[in-house]
Amino acid sequence: MFHRLFHRPGRAPQDGPASRLLVGLLLAGGVALPAVDAWAQIVPARATTCRIESFGAGQTSGGAWIPPQIGNVGGSQVIPDGTVLAVRSVTLSSIGTLVPAASTDRYYLAAGATWTGVRPDGSTIFPTNVSGIGIRLRAGPGDSASEVQATTAIRAVRNIEQLIMLANMQMAPYILQVSLRVELVKMGSDVLPGIGAFPVTGMATAYQGASMRFKVVQVKSDPAAEGTDLGPITDPSCNTSFDFNIDQLISGGGTTPPVVTAVCAVDASYQGSGREVPMGPVTRGSFPGRGDRAGSVPFDISLSNCAARAKPKISFSPGFQGKVPGWPNVLRLDQSDINHARNLGIVLTRRDDPGKEVSIGDAPEAGPFIQFPQYATLQDGETTTLELAAHYVRTDHEGQGGVTPGPANSSVRFQVRYD
Repeated sequence: MFHRLFHRPGRAPQDGPASRLLVGLLLAGGVALPAVDAWAQIVPARATTCRIESFGAGQTSGGAWIPPQIGNVGGSQVIPDGTVLAVRSVTLSSIGTLVPAASTDRYYLAAGATWTGVRPDGSTIFPTNVSGIGIRLRAGPGDSASEVQATTAIRAVRNIEQLIMLANMQMAPYILQVSLRVELVKMGSDVLPGIGAFPVTGMATAYQGASMRFKVVQVKSDPAAEGTDLGPITDPSCNTSFDFNIDQLISGGGTTPPVVTAVCAVDASYQGSGREVPMGPVTRGSFPGRGDRAGSVPFDISLSNCAARAKPKISFSPGFQGKVPGWPNVLRLDQSDINHARNLGIVLTRRDDPGKEVSIGDAPEAGPFIQFPQYATLQDGETTTLELAAHYVRTDHEGQGGVTPGPANSSVRFQVRYD
C-alpha cells in the first residue's frame, strides 16, 4: 500500500522565548550560581545602565513568516475580519549592567510598548501597504501576550523578577528579552485581486509614520502590574525606549516579507496527517526485470476555489523513508517492518505522460515545480486537478537481485506555490 501522500500547509507559529532575564554569566534560564550553598551567595542588584538593541545589533532578532505566502482572502472566499493570516516571532532585547544594591532595596525591570505616529484611540490593528491586510502586535510570552494598543500610555506587557546577582561580583551584565508576535490579519476590504504578487513591506500610505515604541524602565519596590502605564515611571539609571519602524518588524534581520498572492484551496483530504492511496496486492512475478513497473494506481491532487489567474504549481519531496539510492525519483519503502518487501520502490507519473517520472527532490528540498492544468487561465472559484499515478518499480538495490514479498509502504510530501 502506498500511503500518507500528504500536503503540509505549514507548522503552527512558534512563539519566541518568553520574556526572561539572563544575568551574570549570561547562561540561559536565569542566574549562574555556584553549586554549594547557592542562595547564600545572592544579593539584591540594580541596573546602572540599560539600552534597547535594534535589529542587527546583539540579541534583537526575528524569525521567518509562517506561512510565507497569503491568499484566498478576497474574491469568492469569505474570510472574517481579524482572521490571522501569517505570523512572525520577534525577540526584543535590552542589555545593561547590574551592580549590588542595598540589602533592603528591591529593584525590577518592566517592559512596555505602544503604537506611535497614529491616533491614540486604543486601536490595535492598522492597514499595511496591501489592501485588506492589517498588522497587529502582541507583546509578552505565549498565549498571555497582550495586544499593543495605540495609546498615549506605554502599557507594561511583562514584569521581570527582582534583580539579583552573585555576592562576589562587583558588576554583572544582564539581557532582558521580550517576545513580540507580529500578525498579519484580514482587515476590511478585499485583498488586491489575483494578478501578480504583492509583498507586505510596511504600512499603508496614510500610516507611513507609524512605529512601535518599546520601553524598558527600572522600578523600585513592587514591579508595575501588567497594563500599568510605564510612561511616567523614570529612573536615571535605566529608563530607555526605542521606536521600531513597522517595516523593521516585518522584515528586520533579513527576513523575506510575506507575499499576498492569488491562491487555491488544497483538497481537504490532504490536510493534517495526509491521505492514503491504497496500492493493492501485486505478485512478485509482475517484476521480471530491473526497472519493471506494476501495480499502477491513479490518484488526483485537486485545488479548488481558486482566485482568478492564481497560477498554481506543485513540487514533491520524499517522506521520512527517503529515496532509493541510485534512483533519483523512486521513493524508498518503509523499513520499520523487518518483513518489508525488498528491491522495490514507488515512482510517480502524470497520467497524461506515463512514460516520464515525476521528479522528487532531495529532502528537505522540493523537486522541480510542475504547473497545474489551466495554470494561467483559472477563473475565480474554479478547480484544477493534477492527474497522477503511483507504480511499484523493481530496483534491485538491496543485495541479491529479485523482489521479495512483504509490506510495501512509502510516503511523499508535496507543496503548492503560486507565481
